[in-house]
Amino acid sequence: MMYWLDEWDVYAFDPTSEVHHYMARREMFHLQLWHPQARVSILTSSALTENQFELYPFQGWKLRTDTWQEISDLLMAGMYLKVPRADQIAHTYMAMRSEFTDGLPGARLPVCRFR
Repeated sequence: MMYWLDEWDVYAFDPTSEVHHYMARREMFHLQLWHPQARVSILTSSALTENQFELYPFQGWKLRTDTWQEISDLLMAGMYLKVPRADQIAHTYMAMRSEFTDGLPGARLPVCRFR
């Protein structure tokens, strides 16, 4: 499933898919933000990313950090690329998490902090 937030595509697994059910039951529910022009991906924190935000590619590989602000600072400094504000992504994350996981038996959701 795809949504848009500013210049970013926001992806989440189809809530009816087995992949979504598998991920949600293992604290791996996350959103992926993708910037098509810059070809940069950000994952929200979950067990999949060891409960950190993940930026890819960064210097040829992945960068993980505890804060959304660090992701924002790195992309602005390195690529002049603006990410959605922490409150925007937090709102989107919580709305999609609620819509896609409420009522899913066995869902174990990660704690995702957008400080």
